[in-house]
Amino acid sequence: MAIIYRSLLDRDLTPGEVDENFRTALDSANSSFAASGSGAVSISVQNALRVLCVTPLQFEATWDGVADDTAELQAAYDALNAAGGGIMLLPEGNGKISARITTYSNIITQGAGMGATTISCANGDIAQLFLNAGSKAIFRDFTISVSVAGTTSVIGGLQLNDSTDCRVERVEVTGVSWAGVLLYGASRRNTVRDCYFHDWRGSVQDSADIALYNDASYNFIANNACFGGGEHGVMLQGSAVLNGMKNIVTDNRVSQHTTYGIMDYRTADADTYTQITDNYIEDIQGTTRSNASGMGIYLASVGGVLVSGNTIRNCCVQTTATTLTPGAIGINGTTSTLIPCNITNNNIDGMTKYAGIWIAGSAGGNIVGNRIQVPTTNDDGYGAIYLAGSSNLNVCGNHITIKNASSATQMGIEVNANANIANIAICNNVINGGSYASIRVERTSSNTLTGCVVSGNIATGGNSENIPLRLSGVVRGMVTGNYLSGSSTNAVVLHSNSTHVRYENNVSITSQTDNLNLQNTNTASFWGKSNYFNGEVENTGTGMVVEQLSAAEPAAGTAAVGDTWWDLSPTAGATPGGMCTTAGAPGTWKNFANLAA
Repeated sequence: MAIIYRSLLDRDLTPGEVDENFRTALDSANSSFAASGSGAVSISVQNALRVLCVTPLQFEATWDGVADDTAELQAAYDALNAAGGGIMLLPEGNGKISARITTYSNIITQGAGMGATTISCANGDIAQLFLNAGSKAIFRDFTISVSVAGTTSVIGGLQLNDSTDCRVERVEVTGVSWAGVLLYGASRRNTVRDCYFHDWRGSVQDSADIALYNDASYNFIANNACFGGGEHGVMLQGSAVLNGMKNIVTDNRVSQHTTYGIMDYRTADADTYTQITDNYIEDIQGTTRSNASGMGIYLASVGGVLVSGNTIRNCCVQTTATTLTPGAIGINGTTSTLIPCNITNNNIDGMTKYAGIWIAGSAGGNIVGNRIQVPTTNDDGYGAIYLAGSSNLNVCGNHITIKNASSATQMGIEVNANANIANIAICNNVINGGSYASIRVERTSSNTLTGCVVSGNIATGGNSENIPLRLSGVVRGMVTGNYLSGSSTNAVVLHSNSTHVRYENNVSITSQTDNLNLQNTNTASFWGKSNYFNGEVENTGTGMVVEQLSAAEPAAGTAAVGDTWWDLSPTAGATPGGMCTTAGAPGTWKNFANLAA
């Protein structure tokens, strides 16, 4: 093994040779070295320089892409390992291997650059470079290229098993069939950054450009170009007993894949505390899992996850089924035992199918500050934010733009009580457009939503079919401080089969005749006189009382017993208002006693 410095004989040392003259000079008096900084100790200059550096060419590798260099490359790694580590210099050219190369701790594998240095292999069923239970290894500036598809899962072009504090930087991986970089088992505090993945081969399930598998935790995945085209861009997957946590996935570019852009999935509930931030994801197809996949980001049975600052475009391109959660961001099965996930400040557009954010079967979550634009071509009938069978959700401060389509049923925010759910807050969102509802809270069958607050939202625009607020199946709710404006011939507010719901301080504006449409059984519900609205009231249901300010008793619309009007400008000696005593259109109204003169 050649020492990194040159001999005093003015020639390179041969493998295993030491220049005794140089050794004597370096070990003479006062030839010591101490690094700067508190706590540094003196060592001999010889030891300070004694960083070992080898190349496979020193072990007679041809590195021409034709001859097999497996044995020579492995011998070079074994020699470095025997010396306690050092630098493996991979030269320019192509080193062909036919079997897995085992690497070791404390070795820097340094190439001449992506595309300049290549390790090529014609076996897609092996890992090309493999580190087991290692630490402080670095891999950078080279390409791994596989030319034959494999069928084996849980292998990687560069595979780190139970390894810690390693770095993978500026590595290109192409042609593999499962993972480009695999962090497996108890791999901790590793970094994968600035890598390039493309042109996957085969169709092995759960293939991914970067895979964090089982108990991989505290790893950092950043600034990678994930164009592999297999199932996933970045996959974090645990088992019933091994669940990685506290990984960070940030600033990656993920393009066309068949299943998910970034996935955090567990077979049993686990709080993973994953951070998925500032990634750019587009063109996820949805051609697997019976065409129910296609999400840009997919979370399943995980809690404590932060999804923030991502840009997601044009996903679910070929998705045709809704058995999972098709959307730019999909969350499935965050149970009550888990910490709610936070979905914040993401940019979503170009979704020609399904939802921007879809949450199903979950027991908590915050959907805050996202910007979603739904194109005209999206007519699948789901909301920009679609919440199905989920409770304890805070939907707040989102900005939604819906491109109208006369034949579509586009919605801004939809809550589907396809199971009994509770505790939904829809607050301070801005929704522009729609062709069915800006905000829809509706039950399926006899299910109910107990505890719903709709407050501080602005919902405007849409076509002639769009109703800004549809409320059905709610038990105990508050609708306060909203600005609702529409041109639907049906209504601005449609309230049906919802009990103990109170409306206060809303502004409801229509360009048509009817403003409020109150249907079916609405026991103990109330529309207070603090609301401002124009147009007519169609109170054809039972149990809901409408109070309104007007200049006279209603002469149009439909009233229920107990509805009340109050004079906008009461005068002495005149009635201050009246009450409906017989339901009908416009109903029978009786004035209150006159005020004192």
